[in-house]
Amino acid sequence: MIDEHWHLIGAATLFVGSHIGMAAHPLRASLVGRYGLNGYLIAYSAVSIILFGVLISAFGNAPREYLWLAPTWVRHLPMGVMLIVCTLIVAGYMGPNPTAVGLDRLAKLEDGPKGIFRVTRHPILSAIALWAIVHIPASGQMTGIILQAAIGLLAIVGMNQIDRRKAREKGEAWQAYAQQTSAIPFAAIIRGRQRFVFSEIGWLPVIGGIGLYAILISAHPHIIGVSPLPMP
Repeated sequence: MIDEHWHLIGAATLFVGSHIGMAAHPLRASLVGRYGLNGYLIAYSAVSIILFGVLISAFGNAPREYLWLAPTWVRHLPMGVMLIVCTLIVAGYMGPNPTAVGLDRLAKLEDGPKGIFRVTRHPILSAIALWAIVHIPASGQMTGIILQAAIGLLAIVGMNQIDRRKAREKGEAWQAYAQQTSAIPFAAIIRGRQRFVFSEIGWLPVIGGIGLYAILISAHPHIIGVSPLPMP
């Protein structure tokens, strides 16, 4: 079975490895020093887009074989969790984001986490990781597992890399900020280090999340080849 998926495994390894390698401190510092931050970001984005296209192409051409058939409740789980995922993604892009390229320049660490960043300091990457975590058991397909595991791993490693880079760049300011929130959604709130303030988030990210949710459900059959609806 592995032999039948080696193209997909290779594409996934290249996709994840290139992201982690280019974002690793020694190589990133060298590239930024040589080409400047904007040059580095352009190169990083170009490599990401090209290799993501290669990954999706390999995914589309890989044979679809089930390793297991998930129970009904497991297959229903992503439908509920994806609404949270979509809301986190929309909220993460709607304002100053200390962990997102470009948006981080607008964030003021001294003000502490606000809005969605009380929930998680990595709303976009934690959403992607959550997407992978709930889809792997529901999928049961070798192709889906490889794709989801690769993207989920990249999101988890990416959060760690960003935290370490921010600690180097911002020092105590980042340490103080990070201690007030968490990478895992709601973890800091559950532990009493933070509180949930919905008024700081507002309804707009929720409405945007619902819209993104509807788009993804509609596009799912065309992108993945399987409709999440109807589901017994």
